[in-house]
Amino acid sequence: MFEKDKLDEIRVAQQEWESRHLYEFAQESKKEFITEDGIPIRRIYTPLDLEEKGFDFLNDVGFPGELPYTRGITSTMYRTKPWKFVQYSGRATPEESNELWKRQLAEGANAVVIANDLPTQLGYDPDHPMVQGEVGRTGAPISSLRDWEVCFDGIDIENVGVRTVCNAPVIFMVASHIALAEQRGVNISKLQGCAQNDILKEYIARGNYIFPPEPSVRLAVDVIAYLASHCSMYQCDLSSVHVMERGANKVQQIAWGISDAITYLESAAKREVGVDKLAPAMNFISGMYHNEIFAEVAKFRANRKLWARILKERFHAKDPRSWLYRTWIVMGGVRQLKQQPLNNIARSEICSLIAGLSGGQDCEVKSYNEAIGIPTPDALTGCLRYQQIAAYEAGITDTIDPFAGSYYVEWLTKEFEERAIKEIERIDQLGGMIKAIEKGYPQSEMTKNAYQYQKKIESGEVVQVGLNKYYSEPTAEEKAVRPYRAKPELEDKTVAKIRELRRNRDNAKVKQRLDNLLEMARTDENLVPPVIEAVKVYATVGEICDVFREVYGVYTPLAIW
Repeated sequence: MFEKDKLDEIRVAQQEWESRHLYEFAQESKKEFITEDGIPIRRIYTPLDLEEKGFDFLNDVGFPGELPYTRGITSTMYRTKPWKFVQYSGRATPEESNELWKRQLAEGANAVVIANDLPTQLGYDPDHPMVQGEVGRTGAPISSLRDWEVCFDGIDIENVGVRTVCNAPVIFMVASHIALAEQRGVNISKLQGCAQNDILKEYIARGNYIFPPEPSVRLAVDVIAYLASHCSMYQCDLSSVHVMERGANKVQQIAWGISDAITYLESAAKREVGVDKLAPAMNFISGMYHNEIFAEVAKFRANRKLWARILKERFHAKDPRSWLYRTWIVMGGVRQLKQQPLNNIARSEICSLIAGLSGGQDCEVKSYNEAIGIPTPDALTGCLRYQQIAAYEAGITDTIDPFAGSYYVEWLTKEFEERAIKEIERIDQLGGMIKAIEKGYPQSEMTKNAYQYQKKIESGEVVQVGLNKYYSEPTAEEKAVRPYRAKPELEDKTVAKIRELRRNRDNAKVKQRLDNLLEMARTDENLVPPVIEAVKVYATVGEICDVFREVYGVYTPLAIW
């Protein structure tokens, strides 16, 4: 698409332009401009830079809703409707969580996104001695179907999407949602939402794993396969947000997220679950920061393109739904500052714009008081408003992929794609993501990145307004910013409720269902059905996870500096 004579003309003109402005160039604020990934940023980008990359419009950009999907996964994108506005949240009890989620839905949220407390995420009941002092601190304690019933009392689960963010015991969460649907007479094929089901990123970055990687991947694949067969509108989330927050750069976010997905697809293939059954049930949670707009947009464009290519060429997927990189774009919280916290509103609005310019299907941004603690209800409403302003007032939904054709963004998209391919090849050479985790490769890479980034903040090389530049003493308004705090006495009430549940349920049936689960866990059968049966008689998350602990053991990680 580039004529040689025109390129030669541009090359000469650029050289003449540079020679005329050498004095001004010497006044630039930095000797070298680079992205956080270490990619040098040129002063300007022209068709010469795209020609150098072998850029071809149809193969590299194309049209929305068609291969290579760089511009988006549907032909109309936001001209039909904007992305979904969602907000991750939970409170110290199911009752409080229910009240909060109803408020968010009334304020315009498109789904309920459940934040659980740490005991639930690690498969413990609230009266376990290991979790004293942690119950309800970071979100909702959901230990049984009874809690699930309370959480969704008065919420229409047939028409409201539900997203669970609880990886290691995700099979319990999915089973609870299905059990509640059956209890209400809702056809489970109509359930909407996603279950965060990416256990590999827990070993890499977050640490909320229970069992060793191999059986954990088995459980993850069981959930994806079951949902693909029975609840096609309810998908599984794979997440690169947490590796981003832990220190992964953009190239690593792309490559490691796809490498996680490759592991699940290969595991499914060994169990004779076809790629065109599994891949359409996969959704991706991808992170963004506010400080590199063009690089973030290019990252998401490269991610869509690369996923479609891998599914077609490596896995030979035939179903076009398998090629689609569906994205829930989440703002990282690590760069929200507790210094001058009201500045975080601007950071969240920038991320709302990035999400809209990047072609995601869902978006979540962080509240201004996120760096201080659990957000208050008003702050969470603000997060919805930032997105709604971006979607309805900024004009970014009027045209599809407006950055397409930008010399800089197209060059960056190609650069991210090329670098991510090399990183995926590196993971393959290590034996795949599980072997890479066992060798400590991604963990050590993130640690080095995070350390180097912190040094740049402390030196002032990376500017953080209100922290290392334009710092001022907190105002009265800033001092008044407060987070949500769970009342300490609620933990005792939660413990009392779980003990009452155990006294009043049919414990003979519970034992029978748990014994059946134990037997099934030693086979290759899909474990979602026996977990659903156990959940229906009010077996708890701790009891179900204890069955898996007995069969699979628990994981002790490699110590990484």
